[in-house]
Amino acid sequence: MNTRAALIGAAGVVLLVALWLLWTGIGGRHDTGARALVRGGDGGGLARVPPQQEHVDAAALESAARDPAAYGLQALIVVRDGYLIYERYGHGFNADSEIDSGGFAQVLLALTSGIAAHDGDLPLQSLYGFDPQRLRAAIESGTRQSYPDYLSQRLWRRLNAAPAWIALPGPDAAAPADCCLHARLLDWLRVAAVLLDDGHFEGKAVVPAGWVARM
Repeated sequence: MNTRAALIGAAGVVLLVALWLLWTGIGGRHDTGARALVRGGDGGGLARVPPQQEHVDAAALESAARDPAAYGLQALIVVRDGYLIYERYGHGFNADSEIDSGGFAQVLLALTSGIAAHDGDLPLQSLYGFDPQRLRAAIESGTRQSYPDYLSQRLWRRLNAAPAWIALPGPDAAAPADCCLHARLLDWLRVAAVLLDDGHFEGKAVVPAGWVARM
């Protein structure tokens, strides 16, 4: 049995985030220095426990981290049942490092679109074709809030994620919705948890039921 199969067999239903970030491919646009704040909470939660407590083979996790295929990883993070059971960082990164999520920012746009549609602030026909800038404009028009403020109020703060920010193309420019969101590595685990649990985070509904499957 190879290392990967052993890890999967030992972990069962595990949320595993391996951020293989070669920055030339995943980064957003050039940072002009202008930013839009996405307010969050205190960034707490995600309690750490030993892998054994969650019936996961610690040796298999260490073996996966040492695998030559993992050489380029900036972070290897494993969560099970809401507990952080393994962390390995490299190349100058740690749990609090903020990363430019690149195209992953569109996941947040998709989630907030579902919230706005459920609240009656966004006609579903606005979603056709998933044009990020058109969607952002529709959310702002329907909610009478800027996209960063709406994202903060209706999603980011409800995940208790630490404050994040969106790089703007200019001082007075609208915040892009398809890139350029900078957030802590660990806060992306909160987003992944929402995707895995039909819009729930730590037992509370954050995104309407069924919306993740529709995404």
